[in-house]
This record gives sequence, structure tokens and C-alpha cells, in this order.
Amino acid sequence: MVSPSPTIFLDGKLVVAGAGFQPFEPIMVAIRIDASSQPVLGFLDATGGGTFMMEYTLSDISSIASNASKLTDASVVAVTAEGTDGSIAAVPAMVAASPPVPRAPRPVTSPATSVVAGTVVMGGNITLLGAGYAPGEKISFIAVVGTTDGVTTRSPIGNVVAEGTGAFSKEIAVDLEPGVYTVEAFGRVNLATAPLVVLAEAK
Repeated sequence: MVSPSPTIFLDGKLVVAGAGFQPFEPIMVAIRIDASSQPVLGFLDATGGGTFMMEYTLSDISSIASNASKLTDASVVAVTAEGTDGSIAAVPAMVAASPPVPRAPRPVTSPATSVVAGTVVMGGNITLLGAGYAPGEKISFIAVVGTTDGVTTRSPIGNVVAEGTGAFSKEIAVDLEPGVYTVEAFGRVNLATAPLVVLAEAK
């Protein structure tokens, strides 16, 4: 027996298919949570070739709704198909209430997108310049301040909205310790980087 995914989503659909049953054998399809809990999805008959396929809308099945907490709390369940002539099949699955929300794609560096930083005294202001962004694209400025045990630490330092030409000019205050940093200019779909040098005092 097969299902389309190792994870079942209670607000979605589940396709269950099987083979190797007796011709026209009556079959009960269920989800076995434990020895005492087995919500039934439905009943059907195998084909003359001993196969079956059925799609279930889980939110429409009352036994699923009444066992929703047990289903999502279980580490793994078994989707079962039991025939009245003794045929049986099962496949393991995990259960979640809903699919995860897709993450927004990470902006990518484009040769057409640029940002210019420069040198500033600690506590002073610097004007960041950029171009190649989409008109009206919101841009966030992030300073990469270090990496410890493989974990990169970033500090937000400002934001701006690109002009209709896709360019921007933004003066920001820099409250970073003296050193050399990478400034990342994140847009919705675009990313550019530039070095930022912070001096302890003016030279």
C-alpha cells in the first residue's frame, strides 16, 4: 500500500492505494494511532485485479476531527487497509495539522545590484548608496559583526525604500566597535554587500 507523502496533513487530502487483495474484496481503510484508537477513513471494494485507490478529504471525516489531537501528538501512525477475506496492508506516516508555511526565498546577489559603504568614525554617520533594486523595494541594512562556533551574528543598522530608479541614498548612524564589517543590503529579492570600516577616531 502506498500514500503520496510520509506526512499526512489533517487539513489536506490523503490518497491511499493498494494491491494484492482478493478480487472485489471489501476493504476498510483506517489510521491506527494505538491499540485502542483507529479512526476509519472509509470502506471500499477492491477491483477484479485486487487493487484499489481512494482520495480522502480528511477535514470532512468526523472520526479524524474527533481524534485530531491524538493524531498530531503521535510520533508515527499506520495507514491500514484490512480486507474481509484476510488481506491486510499498512504504511507508516507522520501527522501534522497543516503544511509548513513556505519560507520566502533568500535574496540573491546580482551583478546589477550594488551598495557602497566606506569609512566612518565610531558613533558617526555614513551615507550608504545603492542601485539595481526594484522601484519601491524595501531594503534592510545588516552588519555582519562576527562568527562564533559557526554561527554568524548580524546587527540591523537601518533601512530604506528604493527610489523609482531602483537607487537609494541613506544616511545611518554607526554604533559599532572599530573594525572592518560586511554590510548586507537586503531587498525583497535582491542582495548586495560592501565593506564598512569603523575607526576609533578620525585620521
